[in-house]
Amino acid sequence: MPAPRRRRPRRHDGTSQAEHAVFDATEKLMVSKTFADITVADILTQAGMSRANFYHYFASKYDVLAALLLRLGNEAAELARTRIVSPDRISTQLVETVMTQSLELWRAHGTVLCAASEWAHEIEEIGAAWADMRRRFVEPMTEHLRRDRAAAGLPDHGDDATVATLLACGIERTLYVTLRGIEPRLPSSEDAFATIRRLAEVASDTDFHAHLPARPAAEPAPPAVRRDPSAAAAAATDQVILDALAELLLDLPIQDVSVARILEQARVSRATFYFYFASKDDAFLALYQQMSERLVGDFVTVADPAAGRPASSTDLVRPWLTLDAAALAVFRNAVHEWTRHPVLRDAYLEHARTMTQTIEDALRAGRESGVVPEGPAAEQVAATILWTVERGIAGALVGEEHLEDLTRVADVVGSLVGAAVLQDPPGH
Repeated sequence: MPAPRRRRPRRHDGTSQAEHAVFDATEKLMVSKTFADITVADILTQAGMSRANFYHYFASKYDVLAALLLRLGNEAAELARTRIVSPDRISTQLVETVMTQSLELWRAHGTVLCAASEWAHEIEEIGAAWADMRRRFVEPMTEHLRRDRAAAGLPDHGDDATVATLLACGIERTLYVTLRGIEPRLPSSEDAFATIRRLAEVASDTDFHAHLPARPAAEPAPPAVRRDPSAAAAAATDQVILDALAELLLDLPIQDVSVARILEQARVSRATFYFYFASKDDAFLALYQQMSERLVGDFVTVADPAAGRPASSTDLVRPWLTLDAAALAVFRNAVHEWTRHPVLRDAYLEHARTMTQTIEDALRAGRESGVVPEGPAAEQVAATILWTVERGIAGALVGEEHLEDLTRVADVVGSLVGAAVLQDPPGH
């Protein structure tokens, strides 16, 4: 976990010569180094400025990234104002505009935006700037969806902001995976846009609202199930350690969990821990593999295309809703840590590929049987769906704005995908 950081000493508008020098230096450094490896000393050397001058404006390198994001957000908002006109269905055109300007922004400042995506849930000020950038799209999109839906006489389920946020998530995540080159089914960013465009088109259509279940009355969350200490003795020692780590993750993020805490929770010695695991990260990887294999197995089972058509689109998210509190805690950490940790990333992407292949097979089976209409290449649709769902679930697991309710996010994204891509019949 990064050391405690000082707050930015004072507010600046990001237009001074010194600030621009820091911004330019940081972007240049990120071409050849990860943000994690960049130090303030590196920035000073690249910018040719003194440490005192740097700290007049910024408290840390994280402040630099947050300020860069705020500047890019202002530029994007101004660009949007010059492009939006008023067609009959403004929400669709707004998504088209956002995709276009997002692509331009990621191409020009991709290293900054990738770093922001990777650190937004670790560093408070970066997360706030990242949320502000997304809000600039979500708020007008929400308003336009409401207008389109009302004009069509469609019911109000109170989910316009959730739909707008999920569209933003789809754009964000597909741009990230294409720019990082980690999704072979999407060799270029534009490959995802046809599917996202279709998601936007149906967001205020009758089919989507016909699929969307009514919002249930709020119910208190069930208490987390804690492990029974008496049962630990019967488990293998390595499993006792993993169970202890899972227990700690119910209350703490992985970066706040130490080996010492695990030893105390598991009641094992340090030597015993290191006999089984090389580090805390190694133990977390083993725990993630265990939980993820169960999730992927359930996903493949419910989305099996053997019946000749894709399963209901709700099957794309149903496995997440059956996870217990411990598994959800593991995934809450994994979905925000995988982008910064190579070993975890490899495991995460392997499981993502399995789920994407299942969606692709289901699409092909549905198209061959005539149940699902033709459209963009099945591999591109499958990858776009997977990463949109994944990013939406990631946001729901940490309670991001408009994604606080995991069950409702699952209802909305499942119905949206069903109406846009799979064309589920009523009742699915």
